[in-house]
Amino acid sequence: MMKKLALIPFMLSMAFAGQSQAALTDGVYETTVNGHNAPMTVKVTIKDHKIAAIDTSKNLESFGVGKVALDKTAAAILKDQTTGVDNITGASLSSLALKSAVRTCLQKAGASDQDLKNYTRKIPHISSTPVEYKADVAIIGGGGTGLAAAVSALENGAKKVVILEKLGYLGGSTNVSGGALNAVDDKRQKAQASRIPFRNSMNPQ
Repeated sequence: MMKKLALIPFMLSMAFAGQSQAALTDGVYETTVNGHNAPMTVKVTIKDHKIAAIDTSKNLESFGVGKVALDKTAAAILKDQTTGVDNITGASLSSLALKSAVRTCLQKAGASDQDLKNYTRKIPHISSTPVEYKADVAIIGGGGTGLAAAVSALENGAKKVVILEKLGYLGGSTNVSGGALNAVDDKRQKAQASRIPFRNSMNPQ
């Protein structure tokens, strides 16, 4: 009876060993993926069998949008040791491209399909608990107009201004406008004798 019982811990230890994650091989692994704007090269450093660094410096993603997404996504992956982190809203393609590159590098480091299940586990970062803010002025949208409105509110006596923005960065379309501003049928268009009807400006095609 004692011999049979003695075998149980051994059998259990073997079962857990078979389920454990294989160690990644330390080193620097590189791959190239298609970003939002152009192919980008990503380097992943594995140290002590963990993801230690993610280098996305060789990219042509948009300033203030894609580049922000790469930095935030890389930081989240390093923190949680998984590519199952949230994409950055408004820059999903940049986020997805980086996560794909990291998975490829993990495979190069020796991660099996079973290992990748752990390295792609989902991490919930957004709390569903209601949050309450108190302010003199609340502004919906953190684009160029919203940010200008916030500054104006503060200049005109508001003590506290809250900006609510759905994207993972501030600036909106103004951030990538290249200097042009969104404006429809304003006085400057009339002064230039612009004949573009309002309905056409909303639906150019």
